[in-house]
Amino acid sequence: MQPAENLNVNILCFKENWLLEAQMKDLNIDYFRLVSNFSRNHSISGGSWIFIRNNIETKEVEYLKGLGEEKVFEISAAELSDNDTILACIYRSPDSNFYEFLHKLELLILKVSSKRKTFNSLR
Repeated sequence: MQPAENLNVNILCFKENWLLEAQMKDLNIDYFRLVSNFSRNHSISGGSWIFIRNNIETKEVEYLKGLGEEKVFEISAAELSDNDTILACIYRSPDSNFYEFLHKLELLILKVSSKRKTFNSLR
């Protein structure tokens, strides 16, 4: 088995992590750092995380923070500094309103496009 530091993996995205915000502080993955997360406050399950290898520069995506909504559009997002790419990990609960989800997705695309960034989404 190859040592973790030699793996050809730079980004880890997780959905439906089931952890509360308070539990996130105890989470550690060698060679990676948590750059963005959405954790539920009012119900169990759901959520999303993005971990990126320690040697990759990222920026917070402040203009997307208000889009997240529990059970509707649970989003983690990071900007990869080297190539102006926005990476988004999105979770939608199967029992949520699909049209609300689509509306939030459209807002996300419009906001990212207005900043002239490349957009990659993992849904």
